[in-house]
Amino acid sequence: MSGIREVFARVRQAGRRPDAGIAMLTAIMLVMVVGGFAMLTLALVANQVRPTIFSEKSTRTIFAAEAGVESALGRIRTAQAAPDFTGRIYGDPRQLPCTVTGSVEGTAGTSTYSTQVRYFMDDPAGRSDAWLASNAMTCSPTNGTGTALPAYALITSKGQAPTGSKVAASQADRGISMTYKFETTTQNVAGGRIYNWNSGFCLRASGLTAGSTVKYRSAASCGSSANEDYELWIYDSDYTLTLASSTTSGTKLCLSYSGSSITLASCGSPSYNQLWAWHSGGNATWVGQNSSINDDTSKCLFSGRTSGNPVDGDNLQVGSCQNQTTTGAFSPDPAVGPGAASANTRQIVNYLEFGRCFDVTDTDVNKAFMISYPCKQDPPAASGLYWNHKWFYEEPLVGTTAPAQLIFVYSSAGTQYCLQSPTGATNPSSLGSAYYPTLTSSCSLSNTAQRWTRSTGTGDKATSWTIRDSTGRCVGLGPNPYVGKWSTLVVTACNGSSAQKWNAPADEVEAEVGNYLEETG
Repeated sequence: MSGIREVFARVRQAGRRPDAGIAMLTAIMLVMVVGGFAMLTLALVANQVRPTIFSEKSTRTIFAAEAGVESALGRIRTAQAAPDFTGRIYGDPRQLPCTVTGSVEGTAGTSTYSTQVRYFMDDPAGRSDAWLASNAMTCSPTNGTGTALPAYALITSKGQAPTGSKVAASQADRGISMTYKFETTTQNVAGGRIYNWNSGFCLRASGLTAGSTVKYRSAASCGSSANEDYELWIYDSDYTLTLASSTTSGTKLCLSYSGSSITLASCGSPSYNQLWAWHSGGNATWVGQNSSINDDTSKCLFSGRTSGNPVDGDNLQVGSCQNQTTTGAFSPDPAVGPGAASANTRQIVNYLEFGRCFDVTDTDVNKAFMISYPCKQDPPAASGLYWNHKWFYEEPLVGTTAPAQLIFVYSSAGTQYCLQSPTGATNPSSLGSAYYPTLTSSCSLSNTAQRWTRSTGTGDKATSWTIRDSTGRCVGLGPNPYVGKWSTLVVTACNGSSAQKWNAPADEVEAEVGNYLEETG
């Protein structure tokens, strides 16, 4: 019996295929491999969702930040004042933006930007946060930087865009910061008011055409923008007294005398009766010229009165010169201009008060202070310019500094008097304690107090177009005016201000955008 079972077992074993069960194993393994790949692919796809959303938001926010920069730049560049009387348009710092916000159209969802603008006098590029915080100018949403003129703007713009649950709201927000250098000019715009000696009246043209008279008008009615075309005057380099508004009309109109009368007349080629010299003796008035172009002291400007005070509506006339009187002397704004005064006439013209020059006070060489006084003139070539405005020194070439030198005048007696820097502060004539330069006849370059360094455009704002003493202090304008009108001369630490610039040309700076940096949130 056992033999029979053994035989059957061998028969069954012999009937089996050698690969039986392999197909099933293969199928199972294939399902496992395909399933694994599917799971891996699903995991890879799932892992890429967040980076894709992050990248998309990052792109949208950087574009939004760039839009914020452009919007801020647009606001800055269109912060303009009304045209002046010459038609030239300047920026108005009161319109400068402090912040700019907005949205970017045409994007999926709404991308927005938030832009901060901070203003500085010095370049903020590369500065620390502490420096930026302490040096930023005050900015008001309704008044910009007020009357303060910035040199640079630091624009920081951040972009934002909506996102889903995969990316946090604060992630992928990008920002840009950049520096904008303002286009600036230090060019003085000639055109100022001419007041009488006690500043109770100003001169106003009765019209804007040839033949118009010029009248005294109460100072209370002077100074409005509505009257600028009639009240602003230029003492021009051709020695004419020109109505400023006429310089843009094609027909320049100047004060002209005929007999005792003054009217406006065309002066493209001025005749002798349109030439004026500022009185050399300190009478504070303009003197007309005779046909030989010499001062005619019977042709000084005045109100037609010889005593008392002018009356509103008095016509400007010519007559005998008066000396610092309310009826026949004047206190012109510095913006009226210096005439032909310059280094070529041996005069030293202040840049802030660009109608005022170095002056030996009251022609007194022993005076304890010098002043900045309306520039004296002598048509047609300053050959007879009065001695107390003629300063002798070496004017260096532009971009250079002259060696230490003396600066001096020759008195009417021909004596040399040298400018001397003070060793201590004084308070002459109760003008305020300051360091006032004086004159001395004991001239010596070996005396350090008499050694002056004259610089032209050196590239250094603090020292360009300055006159410095041996200790490095700059000559500038003092704290209180002499007789309430004329600034004194003092020496103080150099600060680059216009009050310390002498015989300086206009300084033009072109607008510039730079120092782009990305800030990633």
